[in-house]
Amino acid sequence: MGETVMVDGEAEYTLVFDVPAAIFAEGVCRKTTDEMIGDIEAGWSFTSMRAVLYGALQAKHQTPLPQVDGIIQRQGPAAIKAVLIPLLANCFGLEPAGKDDDADPPKGEDGDGTGSASSPSGAKPGSSRKASGHKPRG
Repeated sequence: MGETVMVDGEAEYTLVFDVPAAIFAEGVCRKTTDEMIGDIEAGWSFTSMRAVLYGALQAKHQTPLPQVDGIIQRQGPAAIKAVLIPLLANCFGLEPAGKDDDADPPKGEDGDGTGSASSPSGAKPGSSRKASGHKPRG
């Protein structure tokens, strides 16, 4: 779960992004949570920002969509994006985009960092041939 506080004028909102918030957001936006996160990280998707902010406001404030629109209008998209990116990253245990891109891959069973057993070229070993069934065609 991700949680943060956002101030809008004299109002203070606690944003909570968790599974119920994601469900609210998906229902409003008609996109998956992954798609909305990608939209927000990539640029200015007002639909995705609005849906995620709406979902994040429901746990503590039950804020209606017209009020969410007003918050976005007053704050501006850059400020909303600056709040949502770390909130989403915190919720899913992700690093914000662009951070630690050179991290080593997780070590596999063989400890070489390729995940599972692989050849020196990184290719997975082939499996044994499967019987074709030799069914008569006709």
